[in-house]
Amino acid sequence: MNQYVILVILIILIIIIIYFYLMVNKKIPLVISCYYDKPNDKPLPIGFSWAKILTTLYPNKYNLTLLLHGQCIPYGLDKESNPYKKLLTELVNKHNVTIIICDYCLHLLGYSNQELLSFVKPIPFSVNYLASVPARIIYDESK
Repeated sequence: MNQYVILVILIILIIIIIYFYLMVNKKIPLVISCYYDKPNDKPLPIGFSWAKILTTLYPNKYNLTLLLHGQCIPYGLDKESNPYKKLLTELVNKHNVTIIICDYCLHLLGYSNQELLSFVKPIPFSVNYLASVPARIIYDESK
């Protein structure tokens, strides 16, 4: 009987240790709303700049999603003229950032899903996404 009690106690302790490990190492879900283009005096749209800083300074703290909508829609396109294609590719491949784009805005501006970078995933409507996503949301600023 004592062996079974010891075994049960050990199993419970292991479960508790695993639970606390997962809670301590859990990344915080964070969405950066990238709506506005870069101000004339800045090298990047502010949301892109924040993503770069967060993934560099806090690489294990956030499960980061960039939401492209509004003026940032063209940056989700697989075009030679996209000045942020390399940066977004690096954020996805090196830092596991998820990049989503507003399908409504995309089509409203005359683009199609076939023009998207391969890692950019369309969502139906950005405002609905922001209203319902279970994550912290950071909004960019206007010029």
